Amino acid sequence: MDQLIKVLRYYLRTGTDEKNTAGLLQLSPSDWDRVIEQSAWHGVLPLLYQSAKVLGPGISISASILQELREKYLLSALENLRLYHQLSEVLRALQNDGIPVIALKGAHLAEVVYGNIALRPMSDIDLLVKKEDLPEVEEKMFGLGYGYGPFAYTNKSWIAERAGNFAYVPANKGVVVEVHWSIGPTSPFNIDTECLWERSRPITIVGIPVSVLSPEDLLLHLCLHTAFRNAFVTGLLHFCDIVKAIQHYQDELDWEQLQRRISQWGVARPVYLTLSLARELLQAAVLDDLLDKIRPHDFDRKMITWAREQILNYKSTSQAVSPKLIKLWGSKGLKDKANLLLEALLILKNVFLSKEYIAYNYSVPQNSLRVYLYYAVSLKDILLRYGGSAWSLLRCDEEMVALTKRENAIRAWLESA
Repeated sequence: MDQLIKVLRYYLRTGTDEKNTAGLLQLSPSDWDRVIEQSAWHGVLPLLYQSAKVLGPGISISASILQELREKYLLSALENLRLYHQLSEVLRALQNDGIPVIALKGAHLAEVVYGNIALRPMSDIDLLVKKEDLPEVEEKMFGLGYGYGPFAYTNKSWIAERAGNFAYVPANKGVVVEVHWSIGPTSPFNIDTECLWERSRPITIVGIPVSVLSPEDLLLHLCLHTAFRNAFVTGLLHFCDIVKAIQHYQDELDWEQLQRRISQWGVARPVYLTLSLARELLQAAVLDDLLDKIRPHDFDRKMITWAREQILNYKSTSQAVSPKLIKLWGSKGLKDKANLLLEALLILKNVFLSKEYIAYNYSVPQNSLRVYLYYAVSLKDILLRYGGSAWSLLRCDEEMVALTKRENAIRAWLESA
């Protein structure tokens, strides 16, 4: 894994010197095979190809593997071209009705921050709209042929309370569009969404005027997303995003304003931990002064160790583990266990066993009697996905128990006041 980090540092030009470069040139073919395998999981294969191109013929990657990397790079470019075409259709439709939109994460990063849409893979489109515009947005999405996503709960207010976003799925083979009205967890934090709009800036993406977050808000959003997506089981791509965002906006980033906003939002814990990891892993240009000022009084170095293990031990974290199962395992009080179990059963009923989900997931018309035949199939798939991790926990598998305890500890610390 250290070798992959060196390759990424080389691409990002952080902490790279002649000695490190020489070390990369001396990697054996089997070393490169491992780096490529790890890169695929971390979502950084296009960045690996760029590094390999710059390193040149002195590296020991075989021509066939280099060609495979090139094909992955070109595939990423093609997929993102399709995604940006889809994005342009949605933006035009919303723009025609005067609905303001902020492009989030990948849509902003790939074209503007990375400057090459092939380098930043995307699996969906994330947009921020104002909460009062949600009915109009939904009408426009339906008009474009989108329907509710597979996790469209039977009670829409239920997802609104829990997720802060709603997913729309196109009728064709396009990607999901996630419409957000908040950029992070609403509790226990105090994110002022209205001020995000006041600070947003106009920009052009795919030739269409749209807004993006200010540099400070973008950095905070990336930190929150990284910290709270399965407690750092995120992959290194999200840390590359942070490094590139700091590099791209280095002349505009107001670090004092960033510090004030961290305090106002009450997000010192996730931001401190994420930025510390970004600096430790990829040597992000984070100011010492900022980290000193936002460092939580009860910070323990073991949080860095645990989070690093979450990020880098990709093989042990590749097994699907339900967040509810993890919380249930870590909860101590009987009341907490009962509440989590009840919520898990509600999710099973309202999501995985809803008629809408069954119809969507198994490509069956909602009004067809065949929908009911797939309930057993859905239960079987859930067991296949989560049953292994549940069984590992029940038989106290050391690796799974360690992962679960680690994730619970990280989440508890991040969410504590």
